[in-house]
Amino acid sequence: MCRLASFLFQPRTMEVRVADLNSHERTHDILGLRDDGSPSAWREGHYLPDGTVSCAVLDQDPVMAEQAASVITARWPTFERFFAWACLTATEIDAHGCTSLTSIEVPVATWLYASGCTALTSIEAPAAQALYASGCTALTSIEAPAAQTLDVRGCAGLTDIRVPPTCRISR
Repeated sequence: MCRLASFLFQPRTMEVRVADLNSHERTHDILGLRDDGSPSAWREGHYLPDGTVSCAVLDQDPVMAEQAASVITARWPTFERFFAWACLTATEIDAHGCTSLTSIEVPVATWLYASGCTALTSIEAPAAQALYASGCTALTSIEAPAAQTLDVRGCAGLTDIRVPPTCRISR
């Protein structure tokens, strides 16, 4: 599986990014901002290669970073458990470059970035409006009935594409 996972918790949504350490962008560098300029996310965390969790919280958050890390580690002791849960609940998932990922089922994610997942064979993303899977050389099937944008460049084995007829497909 991937060597690092980052996540942002917001009041009603969660964004998950997984990547190799070499290509990972610090999550706080891409935080969305509210109209008043304050960060819209209130907790950020990273699963690290040694299995530990590192968290950061905003200054005004009553929870300390160590407390947040402790709660996350207790609920999801491994990255694999966290990722399985995240796939069921996250609204945005970035799993690009995860070369050991073989399938993705994301029922609520509206945005999925899985480019470069070379072992990935199937994607099921019923709510995804944007799906990026370029370079997924083992990919054979995609089911994304809400997709508006689909990028499958370099997916030569893709034979089963179930998207709306209005979906913009890049091949």
